[in-house]
Amino acid sequence: MIKKLKFKFVLTNMLLIALILLSSLAFIYFQNASFQRDKTVSAMQNIADDVRNSPNFLFRPDKEAESDYSYLPAVIIDIDATSGLCYIDGFGDGKYLTEKETQYVTGILNAIKKEGKTEGVLVDYNMRFLCKTLPIGTRIVLVDKQYEDENMRQLMISLSIIGSCALIGFLIISFVVANIAIKPVEKSIKQQNQLISNVSHDLKTPITIISTNADILLSSDNNIKEEDQKWLRYIKDEADKMSEIVNMTLYLAKSDEPTSKPKLTDINLSNIAYDIALPFESVCFENGKLLDINIQNDIFIKADEYSLKQLFSILLDNAVKYSNANGRIVFTAHIVNDKAVVSVYNTGEPIPKNDLPFIFDRFYRADEARSRTSSGSGLGLSIAKRIIENNEASISVTSNIEHGTMFTCSFNLLKKKDLNN
Repeated sequence: MIKKLKFKFVLTNMLLIALILLSSLAFIYFQNASFQRDKTVSAMQNIADDVRNSPNFLFRPDKEAESDYSYLPAVIIDIDATSGLCYIDGFGDGKYLTEKETQYVTGILNAIKKEGKTEGVLVDYNMRFLCKTLPIGTRIVLVDKQYEDENMRQLMISLSIIGSCALIGFLIISFVVANIAIKPVEKSIKQQNQLISNVSHDLKTPITIISTNADILLSSDNNIKEEDQKWLRYIKDEADKMSEIVNMTLYLAKSDEPTSKPKLTDINLSNIAYDIALPFESVCFENGKLLDINIQNDIFIKADEYSLKQLFSILLDNAVKYSNANGRIVFTAHIVNDKAVVSVYNTGEPIPKNDLPFIFDRFYRADEARSRTSSGSGLGLSIAKRIIENNEASISVTSNIEHGTMFTCSFNLLKKKDLNN
């Protein structure tokens, strides 16, 4: 329980920190990207307003050879509104361009026209463009995005390193804080379990005495009136119920201790299932109910034999209590998808949908209609859940009015090579 509480504390803390950190880093990144864009567009507008001998990059043979610029690599293309001729800064009207270079320039101009905007990015050419209308025509400024992209890539790497280091640091701090924060809770739980254990042991003796004395009186030859015998039987029944509750409470208190986990051994689940299920046939017969047993032979798992018997007894007893009159109970054990799957099904009134998430909580009982029809303590399924956890298995429940109620336990199957060892 303490480990789960600590894990939830650290997980919640880290999720909140990660969310805040990610939001902050994303804000920094996109703010920087916006700043880079605005800075580039501003420079392009200055170039469009003031024609200068800007360095030409349009036909540079190897763009990747120059990654750190001390200037803004830009090219100006003027399109005459009357003649439609293009004048490329540094190349004149372009008549000395090769055919391949001419096709390249034409492709850029067509791409800009297709964009239909005065400013934007040509993804295929990795260029940023800006169009400005002049009295004589249109001026297009092209800027290589490689420098901008390189800056953003470096920023992304830096932010990733900062974010990773920060998360690792916060994770360590979270574990330290969790240990400090959980200590009072851990102490309280230990004291609570110790109190439950002490009270349970103190209650066992008087309950046993009450039950034993009731047995002696009922079995004695004394002339006890029938009316008095009825009250004695009530005392005996309630004492037995109280004894069961005390034993269950004591089990749960001990199971909270870190050293309480049982030793898992190789066992034949099929044999254990048969041993537990067969005595319930007579119980079901006495209650006018039908028990179907369907168990596959030689299912081997790694588990604790004693607690597994307790688990099956709890689930079958639960099915008998909550099945309807003349109802049907089905107990099955099979291998499904490399898992040993044990299920207990019963007909009868379903568990309300709102109660399903809580049925494994201690002392939780479903709605009053179901509670009145049985004498359970609300601890059986809590113990079943704890047994499942200790045996590294899983348990689930489905319940509806059409198909009844089914508890399904899934265990890791022991492979043949493990059995041979």
